[in-house]
Formats: sequence, structure tokens, C-alpha cells
Amino acid sequence: MLVRITSAALLVAAMGFALSAQTLFPRFVVDDAYITFRYAENLALHGELNWNIGEDPVEGYTGVLFPALLAGFIKAGVSPIMGSRVISLLSYWLGFASLFLLARRISLPALPQSSLLLLYATTPILFTHAFSGMETTLFFALMLASLVSALTRRDTFLALLLLLTSLTRPEGVAFSFFTFAAVAFARRREGAAALRSFLARALGLYLLPAVLYFAWRVSYYGQFLPNTFYAKLEGGFQTDTLIDIARFLRRYLAVPFLGLLLLWGAETDALWKTLRSWIRERSAALYAGAGLLFCLSVALVLANSHLIANFSHRFYLPFLPPLLVLLAFGWKLGFSALEGTQRERPARYFFVQSVFLGLVLYQALFQAIKIRDEFAFARRQVILHEDVHNAVGAELARILPASETVIVYLDAGAIPYFSRLRAVDFGNLNDELLASRALSPKERIDYFFNQRAAALSFSSIDPERVVYAPEAEAIIADPRFGDYALYKKYRPRDPALAYYQLVYLRKDILEPISK
Repeated sequence: MLVRITSAALLVAAMGFALSAQTLFPRFVVDDAYITFRYAENLALHGELNWNIGEDPVEGYTGVLFPALLAGFIKAGVSPIMGSRVISLLSYWLGFASLFLLARRISLPALPQSSLLLLYATTPILFTHAFSGMETTLFFALMLASLVSALTRRDTFLALLLLLTSLTRPEGVAFSFFTFAAVAFARRREGAAALRSFLARALGLYLLPAVLYFAWRVSYYGQFLPNTFYAKLEGGFQTDTLIDIARFLRRYLAVPFLGLLLLWGAETDALWKTLRSWIRERSAALYAGAGLLFCLSVALVLANSHLIANFSHRFYLPFLPPLLVLLAFGWKLGFSALEGTQRERPARYFFVQSVFLGLVLYQALFQAIKIRDEFAFARRQVILHEDVHNAVGAELARILPASETVIVYLDAGAIPYFSRLRAVDFGNLNDELLASRALSPKERIDYFFNQRAAALSFSSIDPERVVYAPEAEAIIADPRFGDYALYKKYRPRDPALAYYQLVYLRKDILEPISK
């Protein structure tokens, strides 16, 4: 009875915390989200999934599904900001429901089941991503839903969900490969008919649509991989990234896995019998191995990339779905081994359950407290966009003709979106030539001035002059920069936010405006 009451209380606490956090969380949007909004708006209003209308297409978004969904909202008269929040909040609860269904599918006892949901509900970065305007929460939820479909043997849903996962983020392709491989091996053990049925669904509902989309994408954009992939390739292997990933996993999983070790160490003989049976059955072991291989492959790719805008560990979040599923299986094994202890040594059983509950509550409390950092981040983003990025874009839209060009160095999200001008992104994400790294430093600067942009917007950590990167300072020092004059400095109202935008206008543009 006590366990049931405790489990129910944890479930109520999980849902109550999640609803409260979502109600109170600052309504913000990160700058990179406006990149996706621009693509979605161009698709909805002009029929082009492109950065600059009428030019050679550029694929500067992360995955096609999210901008396509946002384009549907825009067509219906809903802003992409509101559309992104609807998608992300629904995705958050899809993830919650998926974990619940997973726990029920593997017959996880009530206490670890509600504990798993409590840990999910208090994960602070999930709230940040639910409001950021990015596709992160959608991708997270699709991964969890795919894993549930695999475990519940719903092959049709699995193929469709993995297709959507692959179209949301590039990591979804790797996730789909390892998941399909694990399920195929599991179906093979069930017989040739089960394997043929699964492969037919995988071929018809995933592989064929994926190949058709890929062929269209290569034909439309003229590149084998997205522009964002090339933009992030620099610096070689980054050991610091692997260390950062380890810190992330320690923060969110170390204590829950400590609870797993506690459960496994309480009754090792019974555990070994259960574990041997689990290994002989092999299906669950295949899924666990596939999840770990996926995590390893993502870690290696991230370690060879220059991570841009990794706010709230955005690029590390895909590690959590397979590891949460692995944790759920581990808890299931541990509690199964404890069943004999409950009858024969109730004091030990009570002690193990109490310590396990204490560890879960500690982790949940730690995560709940850490949400303050996410609130603070979101509030800073609100100020930066209201006072700086959005303000620059709106001002350029007001003073410049629609035919003019703006160069943005480097935050090319809100400024191009609100200005509605032709934009050159010197952050490389939305410019194939810059992303290809085929230009020398001198050629990059020549490319900058050859645009004959009407406006230049520079990010800076100094409010009086451009101080950001050596290349930006070299551009300012170039004699050709004499054609431009400072128009306005944009500062956030909070002096603690040392991040500014300095806007320059071409002198022939500035003179009529100044009169």
C-alpha cells in the first residue's frame, strides 16, 4: 500500500512540475530558430524552401520536417513562433506518454515506473527546448516513440516514425539504421515470415520514401549533405567535446545508474539468473546494443564538428532516449531480482527500495533546482532579441527597400527574418560558398565586399567597436570599408549582457536617411 501511494505521489508530482514549469517558463526564441522560420515562410509564401528567394537553393535548416510543418501553420495563418511552440509542447507530452507506455510494456513495477517519469518531467533542458523554436523536442519525442513501437512490435508505426525521425535531424538516419538492424535480428529469430513482413514494411514505408526524398534533395540543392554539415566541419577531432558529453551524461544519468547498481548488487544470485534468461532471449540485448552503438556514433561525429549554438546541451539530447530505455530495462531486472527478497528478507527489501527512492528524489530535486539556470537563459534571450536582434531586423525593414542586401556577421537568424531582405550569412550556415571553405581568408573578405550590401550587422562584445573575431576586425580595417558608416549601436537593457549589434549602412544609403 505504501509503495502504491508513493508511486502515485511521484506521478502526480511529475505531471504537476511539468505543467507548472511550462506555464511559468519565459516565452523566448533562440536566434537560430529564425533561420528555420525564414525557410518555412519562403516555402509557405513563395513555394521555395530556400534562404533567398529566386537564388540557387541553399539547405541551411537542420531537417525538412520541421520547416515543412511550420509552413503548414503559416498557410493556416498561424505564426511560426506559435506553431513551433505547439509542435514542441505536444512533442514533450508525446515523450512523456512514450515513456509511460514503455514502462507498461516491460512490466516495470509502479515505483520505478513513476520514478522514470519523474526524472523525465524534471529534466530542465527539455523545457528550454520546448520553447526555443527549434526541432529538438520533436526529435527527442520521435526517438522515444520509435523505441516504444519497436518494443511493442508495431512495425508499421516503427517504419513511419523512423522516417519522420530521419527527416527531423540527420542523427535520425543513424538512429534508424541501428534500430532497424536490431529489430531485423529480433524478427529473424522469430522466423522467416516475421522477418519478411518486417522488411516489407521497412522497405515500403521507410527506405523507398527516404530514397525518393534524398534524390529530390540532391537534385534541388546540388549537394550530397546539408549545408549545415559543411559549415560545422572545422577544427578536427575535439577531445573537449567528448569530455563535455561525459559531463552531460554524468549530470543527468549518474545518480539514476547508481540506483541501478544498488538494485543489481542487492541480490546478485537472483539477478544473474534473470540476466542469463534476458541474454538468452536476446531481443532486449539487441536493442540495448543498438542504442549504445548509436550513442557512440553520435559522440564521434560531434567530436569532429564545430558545435554552433549548443545551448542547453542541444546536440547531446539524442543520447537520452536510448539511455533512458536502457535504464528502464536495468531497473526492471533489478526489481525482478528483488522479488524473492521481499518475501524472505523484508528489511533488506525495504532498505533497498528506500535508498533507491532517495536517489531518485535527489536527482529529481537537483534537476528541479537547475531549471533556474534555464529560466535565466530564456530571460536573457528575450532581452537580447527584443533589444538587439529583432530590433535590428525591424529597423532595416523600415529604412531599406526590399531589393537591398544585408550581411550578417554572425547571428543570421532574427535579423534576416524580420528584415525580409536578401541576406548573406557570414556564419556560413546559409551560404554554400562560405560553408565549403574553398575560399582563402582574402577571398572571403573579397566576397564580403563584392556583395555591395546596403547594410552590415556585426555581432560584438564591445559596445563601441566591432570586437568579435579576427576576420570581422580585418573586414573593418579593409580600405573598402570606407564606403560604410556607422548607423546605430544596439545594446541590451541589461548591462550584464555584453553582447551587441553594430549596424553600418553604405554611405549612399545613409545620406538620404540622415537628412
